[in-house]
Amino acid sequence: MQVVQKLRDATHCIHLQLHQHPLLKVLMSCNVTKSDIQRVQLALYGFWKPLQTKVNSDLTVSPISKWLENDLKLDKTELKFLPRCSEIPPTNSHDQCLGIAYVREGSLLGGQLIYKNLARRFPLDTHTLSYFAGRGQNTPQHWRKVIEYIEHECIDHEAACAAAVETFSCFEHWMDHCYEKFLSEINLVSKPESTI
Repeated sequence: MQVVQKLRDATHCIHLQLHQHPLLKVLMSCNVTKSDIQRVQLALYGFWKPLQTKVNSDLTVSPISKWLENDLKLDKTELKFLPRCSEIPPTNSHDQCLGIAYVREGSLLGGQLIYKNLARRFPLDTHTLSYFAGRGQNTPQHWRKVIEYIEHECIDHEAACAAAVETFSCFEHWMDHCYEKFLSEINLVSKPESTI
């Protein structure tokens, strides 16, 4: 699997780096809270919603935005006003879209590990963990179909790899932005009132 291996190699470092992002790392912690989960869901929705509408492919993609909408339990008006990421990777060619699909569909594999931790800690709230649950036990089978499709369809390997790396990079920048925003909101709420 030549192009898929190139994608793995090209994204390896930034992928590992994201595992340590404070906004994501907490999801595997024993101290994770429902607020932590919702913050990540809001950030994920803000990134994948604008990107998913731009990626056109014959590949059967996962309804990530729809899953996150179900998890957040917000109506259409509320969803419309959620912040969206404006820095997204280019989607001008089929090969670029394949590179993005590699990252998007691959995120469901990591989601499975996170889901196991969250479902164990919040067994009554699994209905709000659709994104992390992904396709459930069918996730590995779907992933195999994804990489087979990419391997068969991709012509410009460099374009696909560049798009995958750019997707990870844009995602990291967006998560940094969201983390800083959430921190400022937490500090604002917890800040004691000043006395005159």
